Amino acid sequence: MKPTKNPTQKKIKKLQHQADLLFYAVVCRLHPQCLVCEINKAQTGHHFIYKSQSATLRYDLRNGIPICNSCHCRHHQSGDPAVVDTIIRKKGLEWANEMYRIKKIISKKYKGISYYEDVIRELNMKLTECNLKGI
Repeated sequence: MKPTKNPTQKKIKKLQHQADLLFYAVVCRLHPQCLVCEINKAQTGHHFIYKSQSATLRYDLRNGIPICNSCHCRHHQSGDPAVVDTIIRKKGLEWANEMYRIKKIISKKYKGISYYEDVIRELNMKLTECNLKGI
């Protein structure tokens, strides 16, 4: 039997999921075209540095890559190196090196309820900003 989570853990998981969805929405709103193929509409925000590899970059919009489902699947399912190569070529080697540098930073900040509430508030403000600018 799977152990049940305490109410605080459940609340954190719910807030984390909400923040993840907002992150994807903001990335696609700021950059509506797939960065990789430049043909399709961006359908999600891919984490250049995976969420599991860097808590510091999880909600950092610089780490969000607007990507269509086709290119995203090509990257994750077949491991096509052309996807990463294209992202680095378009975003720049300096950007990629900065992402790799930040990835090495270990965040010791506790990711509790207030952390996720702050992230959600910031991402909602970014969406509001997009609305006001007509993006």
